[in-house]
Amino acid sequence: MKLLDESRFYGEVVLRLNRVYDETVGGTMGLSWQAPFWELRINPILFEEVYHTVAEVKGALTHQVLHMVWEHPIRYADKMNENAAEAKMVGLATDLAVNQYIRGGFPGAHTLQEVTEMIDLQLPEYADSSTYYNLLHPLMDTIDNEGASSQLPGDDHKGWSTGAEAGEEAEAALRNVVADANHDALVAGRGTMSGEVERQIEQLLAPRRNWRGLLRKAISNVPADKQDSRARFNRRQPYRMELAGKIDATQTNVVVFIDNSASISDETAMRFMAEVAQMQKQLAASVHFYAFDTVATPIDKQWLANGQRRAGGGTAFAPIFEQLHQDRYRPESTVVVIFTDGDGEHEMAQPKYRRLVWVLPEDVTLSLTEPFGQVVRLTKWED
Repeated sequence: MKLLDESRFYGEVVLRLNRVYDETVGGTMGLSWQAPFWELRINPILFEEVYHTVAEVKGALTHQVLHMVWEHPIRYADKMNENAAEAKMVGLATDLAVNQYIRGGFPGAHTLQEVTEMIDLQLPEYADSSTYYNLLHPLMDTIDNEGASSQLPGDDHKGWSTGAEAGEEAEAALRNVVADANHDALVAGRGTMSGEVERQIEQLLAPRRNWRGLLRKAISNVPADKQDSRARFNRRQPYRMELAGKIDATQTNVVVFIDNSASISDETAMRFMAEVAQMQKQLAASVHFYAFDTVATPIDKQWLANGQRRAGGGTAFAPIFEQLHQDRYRPESTVVVIFTDGDGEHEMAQPKYRRLVWVLPEDVTLSLTEPFGQVVRLTKWED
């Protein structure tokens, strides 16, 4: 098996999928959940019609594995049941996200160049599928009318809907496939793989952490300086009234930045707002709020209470740290929480603020190639 020889990880994943031949599959092949396993269902007629070389088959199989690495069958299972147009949009967005990591492409693969020419909109390279989905969704009618330039059948995403009801069971099974394949591939040598795919595998397999717990820990670790106060007795000599006691001199500041860029959907923005409101009730610290896109702007409690949005353009993380410095937040006594879709700069020098928590929706990754701080995700099952 050439895929196993050249790209061990991808081959190991394919070996762990139940492979089923099914002429009713709407494309050449597609992933489907059949409890308790994930299946790769292959239409033998279309498969032979479309793929004529080993390299083309390798590209098509790699495409399926990358869908699993980015959890597309889990993340978009519900949307595949909505309607045909929505399913087509999901398929296009997810295909654009993974096909950029496949050298040489393969027949029927959608490309950024193809879609850019179709809609006359410059799309970012190597973005998450959610970014492409949010950018392309308003153009759904245009894309539907224009159609794809390739006349060849691609893969079939309809099978993803089969995992919707299974929920956590299907998600756990997918991660187990990736984890087992990754373990065996590491032993034998992963073979050729981009650094971004390696980072996504690591993020997928990393233990899920509760962001509120991390925040409490960060606050508790802020060093508390002391200052004299006549309001307290001296603990060493409490009977000497002329001696001042000590109180904490350090005020812990929790500074929350909420991504308000155009790439954030209304649903994600509402989730951020709900989490911030809950956090505001729970923390015994001074909490300050900012919205950001390409600039950071202070916002007040009324802005939060009303759920107001002033959606801007792109997303940049640098203005966050410029604003922290400008407003004179001390790194040693400041905890920074950033609610974002993760789609910002790829490179950035590590800031002085080390108590930093990135909070992302469950279906995205942080764009920084070398992330700093703690990266956690909001999950469907998080209280």
